[in-house]
Amino acid sequence: MKLHLCCGDVYLDGWHNVDILGKEVTFGEDNPNKTTVDNYYARPYDLENKQREILIDQRVNLTDTWDIASNSCDRVLFISTIEHFTVPEAQHVVKEAHRVLKSGGLFQFDFPDIYKAVDVYKNNPDELMRLI
Repeated sequence: MKLHLCCGDVYLDGWHNVDILGKEVTFGEDNPNKTTVDNYYARPYDLENKQREILIDQRVNLTDTWDIASNSCDRVLFISTIEHFTVPEAQHVVKEAHRVLKSGGLFQFDFPDIYKAVDVYKNNPDELMRLI
């Protein structure tokens, strides 16, 4: 299994998409959020903040023990999310990712480029106010 943590409104085709919020979808259900890892960032950023409905395979609170079997995942993907957790929470997430990964599995995560974000906010006060 390939596990996509904190998927938000990005539903990866062929992955098990989890988030703490969202509507659980069933296999074969029409899903306008479906995309691929290669196209993860392809959707243009929406300055009017019109987020799509969050569609998930399973509701998971990452700060609790995950209802996902140990040694069941080949890959765990965690995009632009770890910075939202406290240090103890992030440590728990990494521990749980390690638990669910098969031997030789891959845990991929990233976080936003803070320098680029600061430049965006400096040059676009309206965007900063929208986030506040």
